[in-house]
Amino acid sequence: MHISARVIASVMLITAMLLYSHSGLAQTTQVEVYTPSATKQPKVMTLSGSVEARHNAQLASQESGLVEALLVDAGDTVSKGDPLLKLDATLAELNLAQARAGAQAAEVSVNEAQRLLDEVAALSKKQSVAQTLIGERTAALANAKAEQVKQQALVALAQERLHRHTLYAPFTGVIGQRSVDMGEWVTPGNQLFTLVAESDLRIVVNVPQEYFPLLRSTARLPVMVTPDIKAAKPIKAEISRIVAVTDPSSRTFTAHIDLTDTMMVHAQFTPGMSAQADLLLSAQDSAVWIPKKAVKQHPDGGSSVFIADNNTAKRKMVTITASRPDYVAVTGLTGNESVITTGIELLKEGTQLQISARAGNLQ
Repeated sequence: MHISARVIASVMLITAMLLYSHSGLAQTTQVEVYTPSATKQPKVMTLSGSVEARHNAQLASQESGLVEALLVDAGDTVSKGDPLLKLDATLAELNLAQARAGAQAAEVSVNEAQRLLDEVAALSKKQSVAQTLIGERTAALANAKAEQVKQQALVALAQERLHRHTLYAPFTGVIGQRSVDMGEWVTPGNQLFTLVAESDLRIVVNVPQEYFPLLRSTARLPVMVTPDIKAAKPIKAEISRIVAVTDPSSRTFTAHIDLTDTMMVHAQFTPGMSAQADLLLSAQDSAVWIPKKAVKQHPDGGSSVFIADNNTAKRKMVTITASRPDYVAVTGLTGNESVITTGIELLKEGTQLQISARAGNLQ
C-alpha cells in the first residue's frame, strides 16, 4: 500500500510537469511586424518655432484728449489709413479757425502794403519822391509777406493738430487688442490698440549654435514647415535670413522663414501659431522609417522598439531623428529587422511570439 501511494504521487508529479510544460509552450503572443529599409535622404533637423507678424504695432495717440468715438474693436480687420479712434477736437477746431483768421488778416496786410508801394512807385515816375519813402514801403511789404508766411504755417500747424485727434491704421492688419474705452482721457504714448499684420508673416526658430556656419554659408536653405493644426501638410519654404547673434543662455541663434501669400492661403498661418520646421541639411543620412505605434516611450525620455528574432521578442533602444504623420525615422536599427507594431505594451524581453501579419518598406 505504501509503494502504491509513492507510485501514484510520482505519476501525478510527472503529469503536472507535463501540463505545466505544455501550458508554457502555449503562452505565445500574437503580433504584427513591420520590416523597414534603410534609405539615403537629406539629414533633417526638426525645430519648433512660432509664427510672427513682421509688423506688430502698439498704437498710441500723438495728442492728448478725451475719447469721443471708438471706430473699431478687437478682431476687426482694417486697411491702411482707416480711422480707429477720434478724440474730442473742439479746441483744435477753434485753434484752426483762429489761425485761418490770422492768415486772412495777413493776406489783407500784404495786399495793402503792395498797394502803397505801387502808389509811390507810380508817383516816382512823374515827380520826385523821397527814396526813404520808397524804402519804407518796400520794407513794409516784406514784413507783411513774412507775417503771411508765419500765419500760413500756423494754419498748417493747427490743421495737423486737428488731424492728429483721429488715430489712423498705419498698415493693413487685424486689431489684436483694444486698451481704451469711450470717455477716457489719453495722452501721447498711451497704448490704445495692438495692430498685427496678417499678410506679411514669418516663422521664427532657434537653431543650435553648431549649425551657424552651415546656415551662414548656405544661401536659401530649404525647409519644410508644418503648422501645428489638425491635418496640416508640410509646405516647402526656405531660410530667408539669420540673426548672427547667439543667445548665451540657450546657445542658439535665430533664423527667419518668410511665408508667402500662397503658403498662408493653403496652411492658414496666423500670428502666434506654433509650427514645426524641418531643416533639410546638405549631409546625407541613412534613415530607417518605422510606424509611430511601434515606438515605446520611456519615462526618462528614451525610446525603444521590440523586434521579432526567431519568434522571440528583443528590445532595441532607438533615437527618433525625424517625424511624419504616421512614421518616425530612427537610429539604432539596420533596417532589416522585423519591428513589432502591435501589443508592445504587453511585451518584455524574451516573450514568445506568434507572427500574425507582416508589412514593410515605407516608400
